[in-house]
Amino acid sequence: MTRKTIADYADDSVRWTGIPKLADAMSQGRQPRYHLRILPIITLALASVGMVLVLTNRHNYWLGYTLLMVGFSLGNFLPIFGPVKPWGGVARVDEWDRQVRHNAYFVTFATISGVAVLGIWLLCWLALSQAWTTTDFVRALPSAAIYLMAIWSGLPTLHASWATRPIDDEDDA
Repeated sequence: MTRKTIADYADDSVRWTGIPKLADAMSQGRQPRYHLRILPIITLALASVGMVLVLTNRHNYWLGYTLLMVGFSLGNFLPIFGPVKPWGGVARVDEWDRQVRHNAYFVTFATISGVAVLGIWLLCWLALSQAWTTTDFVRALPSAAIYLMAIWSGLPTLHASWATRPIDDEDDA
């Protein structure tokens, strides 16, 4: 009978998390895809509330920035498990998957374009009407960029999850 070493216990603890199994499934294109409907709404809502706090309340800037970063951070996990399959991966992608991805990113790009144009005008108006200092403006600009990235990471999953119905995989039949 062999005794377990510390390395064996460490390997067992890593296997217990399920990460090696997920990494193996992702590398072979067998990663499960889920229709995430509520989580993208939560991430976009957190980022939006955070952005509003950053722009409107100088005293609660760090609270707003924290909410913005939490929404952005959660949104970065959505493409991994959401229904939109990645580009150039080993995952099997057919015409339907390409169309879902096309529609999701079309809506996302249109939304980001609109938010960016309105955001530029809003930042200029707020800077002039609220007599922002340089510090206020320097805080708002990176926050606006992070907000656009939060939209980029969360909206494709949200659109694809609500625009399509979950169907059984053909391999399971």
